[in-house]
Amino acid sequence: MADPRLPRHRLLLALGLALLPHVLHLAPWVSALFLAGLAWNALSLVREWPPPNRWWLAALATAGFAGVSLAFGSFTGRDAGVALLTLMTTLKLLEARDRRDYLLLTVLGYFLVLTLFLFDQGIPVTLYTFLPIFLLTAALGDLSAEQPRRYRHHLRTTGRLLVGALPLALVLFVIVPRPAGGLWGGTPDPGRGVTGLSERMAPGSVTDLAQSREPAFRVAFDDGIPASEDLYWRGPVFWHYDGRAWSPRDNRRWRRQPPGTPGATVDYTVTLEPHHRRWLFALDQPASIPAQAALTDDLQLLRDRDVHRRISYEASSHLDDTLAESLTALDRHHGLALPANGNPRLRQLANEWSERAVDDRDLLAIARRHFAEGPYRYTLQPPALGGENGMDRFLFTTREGYCEHYAAALVLLMRAAGVPARVVTGYQGGEYNAAGDFLLVRQSDAHAWAEVWLEGIGWRRVDPTTWISTARVEAGVERPGDAAAAVAAATDLAWTRRVGQLWDALDYRWTRWVLGFDFSLQRRLLERLHLPVHSLVLVAASTIALLLAFAAYRRWATRRPTPRPADELDRLFLRYCRRLERRGIARRAEEGPRALAERVARQHPELATRTRLVAELYTRLRYGRHADPATRRRLARLVRQRLPR
Repeated sequence: MADPRLPRHRLLLALGLALLPHVLHLAPWVSALFLAGLAWNALSLVREWPPPNRWWLAALATAGFAGVSLAFGSFTGRDAGVALLTLMTTLKLLEARDRRDYLLLTVLGYFLVLTLFLFDQGIPVTLYTFLPIFLLTAALGDLSAEQPRRYRHHLRTTGRLLVGALPLALVLFVIVPRPAGGLWGGTPDPGRGVTGLSERMAPGSVTDLAQSREPAFRVAFDDGIPASEDLYWRGPVFWHYDGRAWSPRDNRRWRRQPPGTPGATVDYTVTLEPHHRRWLFALDQPASIPAQAALTDDLQLLRDRDVHRRISYEASSHLDDTLAESLTALDRHHGLALPANGNPRLRQLANEWSERAVDDRDLLAIARRHFAEGPYRYTLQPPALGGENGMDRFLFTTREGYCEHYAAALVLLMRAAGVPARVVTGYQGGEYNAAGDFLLVRQSDAHAWAEVWLEGIGWRRVDPTTWISTARVEAGVERPGDAAAAVAAATDLAWTRRVGQLWDALDYRWTRWVLGFDFSLQRRLLERLHLPVHSLVLVAASTIALLLAFAAYRRWATRRPTPRPADELDRLFLRYCRRLERRGIARRAEEGPRALAERVARQHPELATRTRLVAELYTRLRYGRHADPATRRRLARLVRQRLPR
């Protein structure tokens, strides 16, 4: 006889697997307390220990709640909520006595698995959750069974349940109305570190980003990838300089529509990683405004809320490095603003250029020659500048820096010479993924450049980093190459990088078509299927689909399993039983051939002779010492003949 404690031990294993990924997210003391609760429950089942005293449980609960409050500052939020759920599960493990308690632990286990998606919705986590869900469901059937059955039976039943639920889940995924903010779009806890561009720019702030291989976003173009010199992904625009750092201006205005730049546009879809800011990135110049976003007067796209999860949005842009618009008095004021003091040598150099230059374009040409012909070097590890004369130290002493140094220096030189200018930050370039046909922009592609106002032309994008001789660029710093060359080089990748690209392509598809399956994608899919997209119609359709799928599954799950015949003789007899079933006479599981024949004779006298003869011939052939071929042929003829009415 099976040990009645085994189902409970199996449930403990499932609970341990449900918590395992949470070890990376929970405070160590919470995970340790949960594991101690599992160990206590397992030992108490073996040694038949009584549950702890209720006063001990009350004291432990009070200490646990106090610990959560001290660790997270409140009882609300993702991390605090999961910690509380884990703590409550631990307390239930300590006081569990009967089957009802263990059934409740199974439900808590489902919630533990569900909360994994609050931290990660990637493919590995999704696949992993099938294991604890499978074991929890099997444990639920094991604990609920009135009569002990083999564990294999509960595993097979669970497998049938999950396989039968997959088509229903797919149908509901497609037709159930999608929430606007996403199901898993939770807010992270305050104080958590964020990787990305900064809201302020000081020389040195992009150093870590330039060495990071973390993805920033992925882009799928509708009609081919533009050239590398056009891949400037616009982000925060900085106007104000306080002598040490740059920041956006406070009185930004909003555009009702993008600038009307003539010429063709390039269309693309961006899948943006969470960076916990409102910034959206688009190629210069944005020609459309994505849903739930707005465009500032300096052409930065801002979402209506912070990006706390992966999102996808469609965008289009004009690939033009010049914005031909009039310059307002306010823009001119901000574009010429300089600190009252600091960097005297920079100001003197700008005055010399201004006296030599014929016009603004000639002034920009002088600046280009100065950086291109001077002893400047591109490096990701420049010496510290410090102080209010930091740009003087960069221009005349160290002459070493990266994009922020050169962009900031050029903007200050232009302003000191009387030309409005501003700093633009974002990303430049990207890595082509041949397996998924998209562009991967990493944090290492973070970049800063300048925009200079030229009279009669408009705002002109100027990237002074490109003026530095490539011979002065340190070895190991990746420079963005031409997209066509990247496509050609993709065929020569090492197998490790190829596998990485395949995985990244799969992850991109998962993010875009599963995690990013919002109302716009749902609408597009349903329109292709010629189905209505009204929300009320979708609710009604999903309800009907749910009922039909449940009815079909119930019929499939409760059908009588047909035993597999061992040989030709069994196949003949089972064929005759199926003929009887079509007449409404189903063979019972415990009935042998002769018992079936006698019941048929009582209920349907017209079939008595035929059925008794079939049962007699089958029994003689199955259990007799000699199998007569003539008797077998006679049985086959009786089975093939139609039953009398």
